[in-house]
Amino acid sequence: ARDAANVLGLVTGTARGAHTIVVSAHYDHLGVRGVTYPGADDNASGVAVLLAVAPQVRRTAPRHPVLLVAFDAEELGLRGAEALVGSALLPAASVALNVNLDMVSRNDANEIFASGTAYTPSLKPILDDVLRRSAVKILFGHGRPEASRRGADDWTDDSDHGVFHKAGVPFVY
Repeated sequence: ARDAANVLGLVTGTARGAHTIVVSAHYDHLGVRGVTYPGADDNASGVAVLLAVAPQVRRTAPRHPVLLVAFDAEELGLRGAEALVGSALLPAASVALNVNLDMVSRNDANEIFASGTAYTPSLKPILDDVLRRSAVKILFGHGRPEASRRGADDWTDDSDHGVFHKAGVPFVY
């Protein structure tokens, strides 16, 4: 995808030298592949949350810089994330965390999934705190290769967060 483009916005942090938190979503979708995939859930839902997060982050004056990224070419093999992660613009060593928003619309049971805490257990108490204050139930899992051997889905590499994970960056998907 030579004409692909990532869209980035940066909210500078107040703490000097703090590592960057990357909040990401992809804006491409499958399109027409025999049937039409309009992209509402995958991934207009993630982009909508990314756009809602942006003014909130700006108002809070975060300690860490927050890089808001709308990735292109996720559906073509995570190419947008691969172009950014580890580049001179975003060295992996400068990133504290990736929060990747993909298919974030809740289901009929008012549940949403979060993956990544198996790799970084210190993230679980933070998400548990969010869970206590939310009307939406957060379900954990889908984040270890051995899960797929037990018949469960492993989502470790299923979206742009997989590129961050391969670079050694903690993620929540």
